[in-house]
Amino acid sequence: GFFAACPIKECPHCLPENITPVSEFADITITTPCKDCEHTRENWVCLKCKVIGCSRYVKSHMLSHNNQDHHPIALSFADFSYWCYECDSYVISKLLNHVDHFYP
Repeated sequence: GFFAACPIKECPHCLPENITPVSEFADITITTPCKDCEHTRENWVCLKCKVIGCSRYVKSHMLSHNNQDHHPIALSFADFSYWCYECDSYVISKLLNHVDHFYP
C-alpha cells in the first residue's frame, strides 16, 4: 500500500530565528556531503546553521545534530520536503522557500 504524509501548516518552530534566508545557501548543493560521514545521498540541510547531515536511514547524523543543537527545521535533499524535529512532522510555511535554490 501507499503512505501519504500530511505536512502541518501551523508549526510553531517555523520562525525567522530558526530559518536562515535562502540567499545564505549559495555555497551548498544537493551533492554537498554529510559533515560527519561524507555520504552524498539521503542528506538533509539544517535551515538554522546550514549543517549537512545524512538521514536516519543512513547514519542519522542530521538527527544527532538536532538532538545536540536543537535546530528544529531541516530540508531533505532526497525529496525536497521540510521536517520539524520538534513537532516530529513534515511542515509547510511561507518562510520555507529553499527548494527553489536547490531545484530551480
